[in-house]
Amino acid sequence: MSKVLKRIFMCVLFLSTIAAFSAQPSISENVSLIQLIATPEKFDGHLVAVCGYMDMGREGDLLYLHQVDSENAVLSNAVWVRRTETMNKSLLNHRYVIVIGVFKVSYKEQLGSPPNGITDVKEVRIWSDPNNPIRDKIEHLPGVTPGF
Repeated sequence: MSKVLKRIFMCVLFLSTIAAFSAQPSISENVSLIQLIATPEKFDGHLVAVCGYMDMGREGDLLYLHQVDSENAVLSNAVWVRRTETMNKSLLNHRYVIVIGVFKVSYKEQLGSPPNGITDVKEVRIWSDPNNPIRDKIEHLPGVTPGF
């Protein structure tokens, strides 16, 4: 009987381990904001890493495709981002950033915002500052031809 109990215990342990790992994705998918906007159902519930222009407003935080989309409130070119305590507005606002978090479809965050967004944000890091674009930094690296 102890062999049977041992096998049952091992099966339960194995199945609970599989369930734990499948519940929370651990490796993010690198996707474009265009992919998230065009085919949101494909990424629903997935841990994604996406680059865009961050606008951290009073009403909520939006990740836009381009700075000009933010300036003109083109919400069809944006997803919302649920802000965490570690997201520093003075560092991230009005910059291109990479956001890593779980993408949700049709999860209303606020009235009038895009229907899709990123929750459970794991990390946000600056990609480029429009006032000091990354291209300018790259052009000054040794061995890089200006105007690449």
